[in-house]
Formats: sequence, structure tokens, C-alpha cells
Amino acid sequence: MKNKKIVLINPPWYFEHPRDIILSQNLGIGYLCSYLQKHGHMVSVIDALAEGVGNINKVRGSYQKFYQAGLNYEGILDRIPKDSDFIGISSPFTNNARIVKGLASFIKTALPKTPIILGGVYPSLTPQDALCNSIDYYVIGEGEKALLDLVSDKPAEGIKGVVSYGENKRDFEYAEIIKDLDEIPFPARDKLPMEKYLSFISPRKLKLKSVSVITSRGCPFDCNFCSIHLITGYGWRKRSPINVLDEIKSLIKNYDIEHIEFEDDNLTLDKTRAMEIFEGIKKINKDTRNLSWSTPNAVRIDNLDEELLREIKKSNCLSLSFGIESGDPEILEKMNKKLNLEKALEVAMLCKKLDIKTIFFFMTGYPGETKDSFNKTLSFIKKLKKIGGDTFYSTITRAYPGTRLFDMCLEKKYISKDIGRENIFLGNTLTPENSIITPEFNSRVLTNRLHFIEKITVPFYLRFYHRHFHLIKKIVPDKIIRKTKLLLKI
Repeated sequence: MKNKKIVLINPPWYFEHPRDIILSQNLGIGYLCSYLQKHGHMVSVIDALAEGVGNINKVRGSYQKFYQAGLNYEGILDRIPKDSDFIGISSPFTNNARIVKGLASFIKTALPKTPIILGGVYPSLTPQDALCNSIDYYVIGEGEKALLDLVSDKPAEGIKGVVSYGENKRDFEYAEIIKDLDEIPFPARDKLPMEKYLSFISPRKLKLKSVSVITSRGCPFDCNFCSIHLITGYGWRKRSPINVLDEIKSLIKNYDIEHIEFEDDNLTLDKTRAMEIFEGIKKINKDTRNLSWSTPNAVRIDNLDEELLREIKKSNCLSLSFGIESGDPEILEKMNKKLNLEKALEVAMLCKKLDIKTIFFFMTGYPGETKDSFNKTLSFIKKLKKIGGDTFYSTITRAYPGTRLFDMCLEKKYISKDIGRENIFLGNTLTPENSIITPEFNSRVLTNRLHFIEKITVPFYLRFYHRHFHLIKKIVPDKIIRKTKLLLKI
């Protein structure tokens, strides 16, 4: 087998507003890159978003305007090595549908003989919608093994999770997963624009040198609105504590990092493993530097107790995030969320007692949510605030393709059957394409409910700051912004 030259591309992204622009640290691409390199292939990476983050263009969709940030297609093409054997494009969101198809078409016109591969969330959730004559292959599900087999000259039709354009496949088979995650080398961050990730400023970003780390894959829970199982499966797979801690030590050595954002959804599922990781972080803090961490994607509440939370505090956790979603047990049952609200209050009180900052996520507009059930959510949020909950985020429920919620909404005609055509789900903007409308509520009711939650959870000055961050940054000196944020604890 001849070693191949492969380029992996993170395309430009859509954002609802320039103030919403964030940079992903592209762990998915980083893992693909390191896995291919481990097996002898030569890989380069183009992060079009990070490399062209200042290039922002307004785009108009069918019902809303939004913004595209990143290198233009010519800029991406200029960076592709002309002797590449394969070009891989990652699509981390269904939102990227229009971009990845446009980019693939542009590249195929210039490099017609180079096979183009599309992977990521978009083709995994909606493979039929992702089909495009400019894309030669699609990787469905977890990508490492399938991509390696494909670039190693195995016939596409014999690889689980790989689909060729033009194949008459109605049942898409998902890729084989890697059971022992310690087999995968750490993400190839040396191939990524780490200096841009570490220096990029956004209104919600910590003023610390922060990196993203994933310690596990898969989720044994089964929320009806979640699509993660189509990517990583139901079986929870974990990296060993020593493997996780070795990565953290390498990040300190190579990038002088100050903060870890654990991106997996089930960091604390195995209590013994979690305790070993936190014990290791405590040792790092004692021997090396004062490292902090947080869980921006949230952790499950079920298995948290005072012993574990004390270790979390001692290991310098800055915040824990929790997905509550609703304050009405009946809605939680409809979601198949399997969350005990009394347990949530208990954990919130323990976090307050131990001085751990808490962040709570809620959704409004889940099918079946009545005025009464929404009021129960408001009451529950007030209880959390009274206990001392710190930060609350609320979103309008989306029915993402590939989820049971999507299938149910489609069957009951709560959403348009053409929802997958443009795949635009930006912020809380409601359009005919992405709105769930039921007998209990319409778009106006949902917008009002969102405002109710925002008013009781977010102070006016914070709402003003986040909405006008880019304007404030232009007219107010940085020194004054820093002092004001310190004073207001923004």
C-alpha cells in the first residue's frame, strides 16, 4: 500500500450574527489526522474558519439573513496541495449543508481527478440530503476506521460507514467504532492553528489559555431530541485516566495552557475513573501549575454526590454545566430525559455549598409543553436561582433530522417535511423551516416564553453587553472594558 497525501478541511461556518462567532478546536479533524498519521499517511489541515475568521459576509436564506465567516473558496483552494490523493471535508453541523456542497463543487471543478470525501454530523444525520455529484464518498458515523480503510485502497462498497456517490443505498450502514479509545493518538494539534484558537476573543470566552479535551465517546442515555447516537453510538467508551492526564501534561508543555474544557457529555459517568482524573489534576496543580477546568457541554446529574463534588472542587473546577431542559416532570418524560428534578435541586445546593459555579440549560417549545408546564419550568428556574444557581441558558427546541423527535414531529405535521432542504438552525431565530408548531403553541408564544426565561435569569447589562459586544469593542477602550467587566463580574 502506497502512503497517501490527504488534506482535511474545516469549512467556513454560518453564524446568526458576527457577535456569535466562535472557533472550534476541531478535535474531530485532529483525531482523524493523528489516526491516519499513525498508519503512515501524510496529512495536512486547512481550518478555513480560523484562518479567515475576519472574513465575514452577509448571506440571505429563504427566511432569514445570517453571516458566513472564514476563507472564501478561492482561499481554500490555494491552500490545497495539488498532489493530494484525497480531500476530506468535515461538516460538524447540518447548518453547513449549503457551504460544504458549494465548496465541494468549487474544488471538484478545479481538481476533477481528486476524490472528495464528506464526513461529520451532516452526512451522518441526513445522508440522503448530503448526496451531491461533486462529492465522491461519504463517511457515515465515527470516522477514524472508515476513513483509514478508504484511503488505504480498500473497496468502498466493503467498508462499513462508507457510501459512494451514485450507490443505490437506502439503508445507510454506520461506521465501525473504536472500542479502546487509548488506541487513538492525541489529536494532531501541531497540524491545527492552535495560536488562533488560544488568542481568539469572543464575549463569552474565558480570558485563559483554554483547550478542548474529550475523554469519552458514546452515551447510554436516550433523550428523544439528541442525535449523538448516530455518530458515536449508545455504548459508552472511556479513555483511561492515565491517557487523559498524559494529554493534559502534553498540553501544558506544548501550549502553556491554563484551562481545560472537557467536551464529552459523560465525564463523570464512571465515578472511580472521574476521581482518578481529578486526583491527577490536583497533582498537576501541586507540581506544575494552577490548572482549571469546566464542562461546557454539561454533565449528567444522576451520579453526582458530595464526595465526587468535593473532589471536583479540589481539582479547581471553575464551573459545571447541567442540561435540565424542563421543570415539568411530564415534559421530561416525553423527552425520555430520565432526570429527577429533586436530585437536580440537591446537586445545585451541594454546588452552592462547595462554591462551584453552576450553569443550567433549558429548552422551551417541546411538543406537549402547555402554558401550565412552562410555568412549572419558570418556577423551577426560580428555585435554582434562590438556591444560588449562577448562569442560565435557554433555547427553543429544534427537531434535528435523525432524532426520534424529528420523526414524531414529521408524523404529526409539527414541522415541514422539507426541513432538511436548507438545514439552517441558527440561534433562536424561528423560520417556517425550523419551527416546531403544535396545538399548544406557535412561534409568537415560543418567542415570548424565551423572553420570560431571559428576563428572570439574565441581568439587563449582560444582555446588552452580549448583544452589542462588537460595537462596544469598537468605541470603548479595552482598558475600560476590562475594568467594567471585572466590576460587574461579566
